[in-house]
Amino acid sequence: MGAEAAETSILRMYTRVMVSPTASLAYTFKTDLTSDQAPEVAYFSSAGPVNNPSAANRLSFPTNDILKPDIIGPGVSLWAAVRSSSLASASTPTFAMLSGTSMATPHLAGIAALLVERYPAWTPSQVMSAIMTTANVTTNKNGKILTDATGGVATPWDMGSGHVNPKGLMDPGLTFPATATDFYNFLAGQNLATTKTVVPMGTKLSPFPAYNLNRPTISVSRLNKTVLVTRRVQNIANTVSNYTATIVTPPGIITAISPNRFTIQPMGTVTFSLRFTVATASPDFQFGSLTWKDQFGHAVQSVLAVQPLYK
Repeated sequence: MGAEAAETSILRMYTRVMVSPTASLAYTFKTDLTSDQAPEVAYFSSAGPVNNPSAANRLSFPTNDILKPDIIGPGVSLWAAVRSSSLASASTPTFAMLSGTSMATPHLAGIAALLVERYPAWTPSQVMSAIMTTANVTTNKNGKILTDATGGVATPWDMGSGHVNPKGLMDPGLTFPATATDFYNFLAGQNLATTKTVVPMGTKLSPFPAYNLNRPTISVSRLNKTVLVTRRVQNIANTVSNYTATIVTPPGIITAISPNRFTIQPMGTVTFSLRFTVATASPDFQFGSLTWKDQFGHAVQSVLAVQPLYK
């Protein structure tokens, strides 16, 4: 229960002067339970793709071959500590119901900290990978996640990989590791590897397309006929695992994967490739998924987003 400073003083005085102080609560509001499905993407949540006039809050990012956002987390009407300039002392804390990315960010930062505590040798890309590949893509009622920006079904451009799942991410099975060299080569592929960036002088670069940056999500924009995309995964489990791929193919796309199954040693790595071929051209992004499952119950899910522009 929250109370203003003046009300708090009155309550304290009452408890001091009364031998047996009592209190009662009167409810003057009613909780709206017309919709008990959660989560739902807030209208102010940053959305892609780049230069999409219909997006509520477009992201500023140089390419649609990197799917953004990565993930969504709790960010609406959260009871949180704040500082109020209206208080007599600026150092006196108070609380309020707040919404925004400033609410979701601490949730994800705290979850990332727990992952680092459990896996101190992990790179930032592995932490991000575990969060993304284990995210929930349905509601608590097993329905489709909606966005209140349009009232329609949220796409990966609205919710990224899905809603963060703090329990599942502690045992992701596989991660998609990316090294500093991978990012340097990504920057070079975007013509951003100049002296103005963090690429060390003298670094030997091997530029590659943005869609080949080793991330859990796979996005290909303006696809002309066909493209080959590669990814590398690492087994973070301490057992030998046998993984098999399940693909939900984006509409209008022919999708082939190689290999479609593999055996991987503890801390071992495997590289696989996906070929997307346009069957039906469309200016709109089409969505699907790739899930790697093993004998221990791991399900490593990647979002597929393809814009089949030219056949």
